[in-house]
Amino acid sequence: MNTITIYPAGQQLDAGLIERAKKVASSAVSDTRHASGAAVGLELVGGELGIPEGGSIAGPALTVRAPADDNLALHWALEASNPGDIIVVEIPADSVGAIMGELMSLMATYRKIAAVIVDGPVRDRSELIKGTLPVYARHVSHVGPSKVGPGELHPPIRIAGAEVRDGDLVVADRDGITIVPAAEAEASIAGAEKIMEHEVGVRAGAIAGTLDRSWVHAAATKVVVGDSVVRTDGCQFSKQPGQQ
Repeated sequence: MNTITIYPAGQQLDAGLIERAKKVASSAVSDTRHASGAAVGLELVGGELGIPEGGSIAGPALTVRAPADDNLALHWALEASNPGDIIVVEIPADSVGAIMGELMSLMATYRKIAAVIVDGPVRDRSELIKGTLPVYARHVSHVGPSKVGPGELHPPIRIAGAEVRDGDLVVADRDGITIVPAAEAEASIAGAEKIMEHEVGVRAGAIAGTLDRSWVHAAATKVVVGDSVVRTDGCQFSKQPGQQ
């Protein structure tokens, strides 16, 4: 059944916000969201050179749902894409056929896609590594796909534990992927910017050896060494006689 169902596309993200998102780490965005929206378990299998040093790739999600071992819907997504889109694909967990490889990566690069994220297998790892298109996948498989459908464009999907709606902000780097609902993108990026600014000071203090680390001891309300309670309040920890 080669039916492709196309839903209305999601809202457009502000271009300036996307540029700001490219300057923050996926981990910082994840921290602002208390890990909500974290797509965990997908590997960067190609295009690492396409991720700027010290930055991220960011853009609106173009969501795709495909059946196992079939990439007709992904081909449709390429044709429907706009420059800067990040194509995000949900496929069944039992899929063994790679739904993209070197040739589709070249097509996506030509279309100026920012990245492709597949919660399933891809192939041609050696060629993908040489390219500039970041490609994330669950694993690699040499088995090819069919092209008969069905499939869906712009549906709400779920990948690697994260819910994704068409038009949501995707922030990804060498560490991983964070999905931010479009309506919450401004607040999340503003929070990530504050985290990144704070970390500049922490990094400088760590290098200089001037960090105030008193919070480590203050954070524990009770300290036990062996069978002895050595602290039960907020006082500074001190070693007991004979303690190493």
